[in-house]
Amino acid sequence: MTRKDTALQAKLGVEEKLGLGQEAEFSVPRDKLLLFDAQTQQRVR
Repeated sequence: MTRKDTALQAKLGVEEKLGLGQEAEFSVPRDKLLLFDAQTQQRVR
């Protein structure tokens, strides 16, 4: 999954099925969002 040429990864419930290349919209509560620095692999707070 990408957003403005930036790769994103999302974990979905087992009941959710998306095919390769299929588009979907997501809403993520801010308290559940984890961001990591691509170079250091450290979590960004």
